[in-house]
Amino acid sequence: MISSHVLSMTLAKELKVLGVPQVSEFYWEDEKLVYIDNPDDLPLSSKAISAFLASEIEEWLPDAINTERDDGRAPENRWSCKRYRNGQLGIDHPNVKIEDFWAQTMCDALGKMLIYLIKNNLLDPSTLTRKKNL
Repeated sequence: MISSHVLSMTLAKELKVLGVPQVSEFYWEDEKLVYIDNPDDLPLSSKAISAFLASEIEEWLPDAINTERDDGRAPENRWSCKRYRNGQLGIDHPNVKIEDFWAQTMCDALGKMLIYLIKNNLLDPSTLTRKKNL
């Protein structure tokens, strides 16, 4: 079933509230999963929520994030955002495990990672754009 390949409705709602652009091939609308071939051709209700595929979320995740040092010198903290091992996704620093994201599906694990990055001001949802056309 396709619903196991898209972001769960709960996480999709949270991403919408956080300001993530609502452009996807699939949408949750009235608790039903809807496929839209061309979002420009079909008006959706304001209740529609993007049900992102893992590949769509992955487009937005940076390979790494650099953060500023407290002493104002050049950034030294570099977090990898794409580690996947033994069924978990994680954000790692070279010397420290930062965060792990467990979920029933890869898509939900990626969604949890995106939510973490936005909530911790490591990624600005207003800068997210689609890299490729749907």
